[in-house]
Amino acid sequence: MPSEVPPNLPKGFSIDDFKHIRELRAARVLQEITPEALNAVAGTIPVFCSDGDRAWDIFSHHAETCSKANYPVRPHIIAFPGAPLLLSEDSPKLLGMNTDELFIYGIGTGQKLKSITTVVLVPHWPCGMARQLGISLTRSLALCFGGKKRIKKLVGIETVVVCLHVDYGKNKHDNDVMKTYYVNREQWVLLAAAKYADWSAAPEPKI
Repeated sequence: MPSEVPPNLPKGFSIDDFKHIRELRAARVLQEITPEALNAVAGTIPVFCSDGDRAWDIFSHHAETCSKANYPVRPHIIAFPGAPLLLSEDSPKLLGMNTDELFIYGIGTGQKLKSITTVVLVPHWPCGMARQLGISLTRSLALCFGGKKRIKKLVGIETVVVCLHVDYGKNKHDNDVMKTYYVNREQWVLLAAAKYADWSAAPEPKI
């Protein structure tokens, strides 16, 4: 990630967000994606936001990661505004609809039709849908881990990976700077425990 705050952070990406991402990188919560973490031996069911400015970078990086690891590049895609944030029992309801059940049904259908056993949840930051729903960066990740737990329980898929796509804006050469990280839940829990002696004092719900 950039060592200093980029001069052209995208809309909805605050300096505090940048500092928080830097903290997550330093604590090894956000890591490089490894073949072992992905475990996509039969392909993947990637769930990401349909953001027109970032979806291609998210998808192309995912496909490249699978290819480099000699995994089959056969993504059974589920894309919808804010999709990775809408799978948890704690997720907000859109217009009163049970979108979480719809997406979980889609994941289960992908598993049955394509025999795919790996789901990859890829929220991104900044996210217009998250901003519209009042969801912070930390809350976004917490909802994804809630969704991961629910997918495992309801669908029976053992490998559910959480990643984070970050759009840092344009660099001094006017090139887009984007990066997808693997989110290590264990390291995140350790970081939270170090920062807050009592979980009730944390600004976000339990992970």
